[in-house]
Amino acid sequence: MPNELWDELPRPLREFFCLYAKGEYFDAHEVLEDFWLEEGRDPLLQALIQVAVAYYHYEAGNVAGSRALFTSALGYLERAEESRRRLRPLPSETPTTAPDDARAPHPYGLRIPDIVRAISELLPHLPDVRRLPLEEVQKAPLPKVEFSPGGVPCASFCTS
Repeated sequence: MPNELWDELPRPLREFFCLYAKGEYFDAHEVLEDFWLEEGRDPLLQALIQVAVAYYHYEAGNVAGSRALFTSALGYLERAEESRRRLRPLPSETPTTAPDDARAPHPYGLRIPDIVRAISELLPHLPDVRRLPLEEVQKAPLPKVEFSPGGVPCASFCTS
């Protein structure tokens, strides 16, 4: 992702991405919640929050809660994709640079279909139980849904 796109992202979103990349899921969700409210409860932001909380629940052994949140995130992502054309692009992301046929901007440089695909591929990895002991969670980590604004993993812009 060009540095300018990262720099144009709202600060709470950059903080969310960095905390999420470090596996600090609860803190990531906390930092994004106020921004989500300020942005009118944007369904994309709600989905990002739910993905972070889903990982938090999984790490605590709450598999059923994790599954419910990942599934709910898919619904919010569907709503976000439907309304995507109404969202304004960042200055460096003009409609002509959007990679789909509609040339609609991708909010915050995120390709919603990529996130949907990653969650859909992750769901079968969740054990078919309500709870897992913590030692079992540690033996069976979930694949990580990567957020890549502008096509570049956000972790590459986050320093410790």
